[in-house]
Amino acid sequence: MRNRIAIAAVAASALLTLVLGWMPSGGEAQVEVKNCAICHGKQSYKRLLLPSGETVNMFVDVKNLAESVHYNKACTDCHADIETLPHEGYKPLPVDCTRCHYLGNPVGAPQSDTYQAYKESAHGTALAQGKPNAPRCQDCHGTHDVKPINSSESRVSHDRLSQTCGRCHQQARDDYLASVHGESLPRDGSVDSPTCTSCHGEHNIFSSDDPRSTISPQRVEEDCAQCHEAMEIVGKYGISTEQIETYKKSFHGLAVRFGSTVAANCASCHGHHLVLPEDDPRSTVHKDNIPKTCGQEGCHEGAGTNFAIGKIHVNPEDAEAGLVYYISTFFRYFTIAVIAGLLIHIALDLMRRFFGAKKREGEGTKVSKEEAG
Repeated sequence: MRNRIAIAAVAASALLTLVLGWMPSGGEAQVEVKNCAICHGKQSYKRLLLPSGETVNMFVDVKNLAESVHYNKACTDCHADIETLPHEGYKPLPVDCTRCHYLGNPVGAPQSDTYQAYKESAHGTALAQGKPNAPRCQDCHGTHDVKPINSSESRVSHDRLSQTCGRCHQQARDDYLASVHGESLPRDGSVDSPTCTSCHGEHNIFSSDDPRSTISPQRVEEDCAQCHEAMEIVGKYGISTEQIETYKKSFHGLAVRFGSTVAANCASCHGHHLVLPEDDPRSTVHKDNIPKTCGQEGCHEGAGTNFAIGKIHVNPEDAEAGLVYYISTFFRYFTIAVIAGLLIHIALDLMRRFFGAKKREGEGTKVSKEEAG
């Protein structure tokens, strides 16, 4: 009898210890993590979760978790639907990051409403429509290994972002990495070279045909100008900053500013992800490829070799523009001379009319006096 009581007491004590360990309070989050690691800490721990019958590895590297931004969080802070331990047979719901990540949160998470921007984005819309491959927060930021964005180990760090986005957008990733932008991607922490979010945005990513998108036809110029009009970015590398200004003054730029969605913009000529220098034979702006680029459907179809003659980004105020500069200069001064001549002509005519009226008035007064006398 005493043995049974002793066994029952030991069992009750063990159960109480397990329950107390499972219910985190204050700084006891790590106790819960250790309890979960009894199963999830095994590298061979797998469970049948997929309808196809495939098994999924449920291993969680506790070391990664301890080094993440969530190092002081308990498992149930994120997996809030888990109420018992073990939870055999119960498939946890997807983690809802908005439990902590919202504007005005009291738990120390970043104060922003980026999740709302995500919900309205192309990614969030796809998720709401039930598309299975639509990315969630975890697909970009990580799961148990979320690092600060300024950490080189973060999935969304400047250096690694193209690889993260490339998990879904493989062709765009490959083109970008082969481009002047991708090849100039530094490994020293510098953020001068553009990456995916530099052009597409971060949480507020929209399709290119959405007017809100930073890559919509109406906003591409503005998007590229973030770097190509900034002396502190491209200027320090010896890259000319006049392209944006010359484009604005061109027929294409003016057409876009007046609302055209079909006029050529930066990407129409230079490409989207595979942007290459003009001396690269693969470049869309290489002299041998310009007729094809300008002759795209809906543009200058049938464009010939004459389209490749001369400078493209022409600044008529720069002597390097050659004949265009001299013609522009001539018409500038010619226009000034014509307007000045017109103003002088008007002034002289007004003076003639004024003094003529005065003269006639004087003569009329003289005649009146003679008649009166």
